[in-house]
Amino acid sequence: MDATIIAAAVKPPPMEEGQVNPRDPDASFTVKNDETYFGYKTHLAMDKESGLVRQAEMTSADLHDSQRGEAMIQGDEKAYYADKAYDSRALRDRLNGTRDRGQDRLQGQAQQAVGQLADVV
Repeated sequence: MDATIIAAAVKPPPMEEGQVNPRDPDASFTVKNDETYFGYKTHLAMDKESGLVRQAEMTSADLHDSQRGEAMIQGDEKAYYADKAYDSRALRDRLNGTRDRGQDRLQGQAQQAVGQLADVV
């Protein structure tokens, strides 16, 4: 699972005027690698073997990835790979309650594959 930032189709509002563009009030600011973006995030959960997207969600850019990690679990996964930003206590508790600890892995291993898929979307 990974997220990709999608730029809003409207001009970002000036910071001194607030953070909402009236033409797209759901778009928001976020910072990644010291660069500011205005728009949305797509969160994609995919099957590692087939490469098929199992779940996709779009959120405002300012929502931290850890807030979507638990919601992206389908329940029938044999393993769970995610960008470290998805890590949260709630996610760990849910995974530890449904499987053996040895199967619960929050790793960046699948990030490249998901990132490539997000580039296509």
